[in-house]
Amino acid sequence: MSLFSRTKIAVKKEWKESNIRFYVDCHKLKEINQFKIGLVRAIAKDRRIFVVIDTQYSYQNADYNIDDEVKHLTELLDEHTISFRKIMTKVDTDHFVLGFPIKLGNTRKMSQYKIAFLLSSGDFDIIAKIPEVFNSYYYFVPNDMDTEELLDKFFSLHRNMEELETIFEVYIYSDNFIRKLRIASGQENENFIEGLLKSFAENNYPEE
Repeated sequence: MSLFSRTKIAVKKEWKESNIRFYVDCHKLKEINQFKIGLVRAIAKDRRIFVVIDTQYSYQNADYNIDDEVKHLTELLDEHTISFRKIMTKVDTDHFVLGFPIKLGNTRKMSQYKIAFLLSSGDFDIIAKIPEVFNSYYYFVPNDMDTEELLDKFFSLHRNMEELETIFEVYIYSDNFIRKLRIASGQENENFIEGLLKSFAENNYPEE
């Protein structure tokens, strides 16, 4: 079902079993990070967010170096004294666009990583500093959940992201290449999220 598709953001929603998913097209927005951070803050309220970066599902080109971008991200987290877990998931010679392997005619091996970290509300602006080549997941975390326990759980479940998703009431997936968001939640949050997106759609975020 399409919702307010003629505004600056286009939104569709669908049901998947007992969950609701909103697909948000942000390609008209010039300041997508401003919109994303505002949306994260509004959904989080007083909760923290658990961020997971999966480099395999990022936009890459022939000159792209994952290791350099991962180093930039981990140095940023160290600079802000934010604990994180980094896992090398595979090494291959393929690049990926939207999850599909693309041969680039070279044999340079590419390391792939998953990086996970927890942000409190005072650190949400770091979202804007995450390298744009990375797609990311934002899970909304109850404040009584221990940071190290959550990072350890990520380490044990990183091969099964769907199982990890069941821990959280709401999450956002951000695809920076096609400039779209996916918001998944239980049905109890349907009206809240739909109302929030309508409010944001009517806001004066700069267009391209």
